[in-house]
Amino acid sequence: MSFPNAIKEGNSRTCDDNSKEKNDDSSTGTAIVHSLRDWYAMEEGITVLVVGSNACNDTSFTRLDLSGYKQLKSVRIGSFCFNGVNVVKIVGLDELEAMEVGTESFKRHDQGREGRAFVLKGCKALRRLGIGFRSFHDYSVCDMNNLPKLEVISIGDLIKESHNFYYANLRLESECAKGG
Repeated sequence: MSFPNAIKEGNSRTCDDNSKEKNDDSSTGTAIVHSLRDWYAMEEGITVLVVGSNACNDTSFTRLDLSGYKQLKSVRIGSFCFNGVNVVKIVGLDELEAMEVGTESFKRHDQGREGRAFVLKGCKALRRLGIGFRSFHDYSVCDMNNLPKLEVISIGDLIKESHNFYYANLRLESECAKGG
């Protein structure tokens, strides 16, 4: 699945890029992240988060928690990003409508899979979730619930062995299916 304005692998910079271009536009509420410096400079009022490919792979950055960014409507994370992160927490973002993660992000083979968790809860406006090929490969927890508007989940590639959440259990439930 592809979302509009998706991040293309050819448009990538590394986490060490010291470009002086402005990486956020507070007038539009957009934050563009290419490095941990950009990440830590984000304002809480952003509505769009775009992380370029090959970004934020520092192994000291182990926890990504977007729960404090209450106005986020769209999150787009490029390919080969956040490979030092063990826990991803996206909880209670009532405005979030779409989230996309590129290929081979949140993937790290040098560490065990214990404690590696993806938590997506209570995002009441979320309609689309796309996760690219081999992202979250070695995560042992995939906890997604209370996503009442979720219409589309696209994980991996139908033609290749994607290995997304390879060590995690997956259970999908719908309030509609329960009659609620």
